[in-house]
Amino acid sequence: MKSNVTVAIPVYNDEKYLREAINSILHQTYKDFILLIINDGSTDSSQDIIASYTDKRIKLINHPCNMGRSAARNTALEAADTEYLAWMDADDISLPDRLQKQIAFLDSHPKISVCGSRVRYFHEMRGSSRHPATSSGILATTLFHPAIANPSAVMRLSSIRQKNISYDALFKRAEDFSFWADCFLIHSLNGFVVPDILLKYRVFSRPTNPEWHLKVIQNKVLPAIHMTCTVEETEIHAGLVVENRTSLIQKYGLESIFNWLERLDDHCQQQKVTFSPIVTSLIHAYAERVVAAAPNPLQALQLYRKYPLSKKHAFSHMYLRTAARWGYGLLKKG
Repeated sequence: MKSNVTVAIPVYNDEKYLREAINSILHQTYKDFILLIINDGSTDSSQDIIASYTDKRIKLINHPCNMGRSAARNTALEAADTEYLAWMDADDISLPDRLQKQIAFLDSHPKISVCGSRVRYFHEMRGSSRHPATSSGILATTLFHPAIANPSAVMRLSSIRQKNISYDALFKRAEDFSFWADCFLIHSLNGFVVPDILLKYRVFSRPTNPEWHLKVIQNKVLPAIHMTCTVEETEIHAGLVVENRTSLIQKYGLESIFNWLERLDDHCQQQKVTFSPIVTSLIHAYAERVVAAAPNPLQALQLYRKYPLSKKHAFSHMYLRTAARWGYGLLKKG
């Protein structure tokens, strides 16, 4: 009987963590899958590690040289011959019931094309993700950053192929963000994030990531909502996620940041974007973080209150959350 899910692992010089990643898939409670490994021209011992396994569910595709993350993912997308494709990164760890829970969800929700999960961060970061659950929340969040952790995703391949969506090499380290912008903002696929933590996500600091995040915002995200922006506005929007907020304030000033948040909220309201109430909530959350990061949060709050955007903000909550964020920041500095 044909398997209905392919688990795809792109690999490039991942000898340090690869065995743990592979083992986490082979030891899933859901047993009927194909494990497709794309060896993207590794020059370390990754090939030997893969060859040491005799499990018949493993299939290997070797790239003759390193072709990049997008190419490796697209090879997997083209080669998979199953109903679903589950992503897995070579340095992450899937929890044992991951496939069982996500496939059961997709089987019982045929209108959902992409199912992610919450993840637990480790290595250079601790804590767990707070990804939005619903399709509307995913759409709104994708205006700012990826709403689904790529290695937690299980996708309905027919939906992806029908829309001819693939990973774009132009965005290199943010190829996943570009892919989700295509899925959700441009092609209106439905996504969902199950509330369970089903993946341990290894976090590394990558100084080039902000550059690629900005390019996705500029070339995919803002055009998808038909918004024309200045370079400064685009940089502010991307910086809300990938830049230190104190630095963002020093670089652009509070007024420019609040002007942008106001304009973004107005635009989504005027365009009658279906998920605009969630966008407003997210904008409020970013405003709180900016206020808390300001040199003088009270003055920043007084400035923010001059904007129409603030009139929709519950200010008792605003004061409490701002105070909490400010206090937390002081504790971290101390």
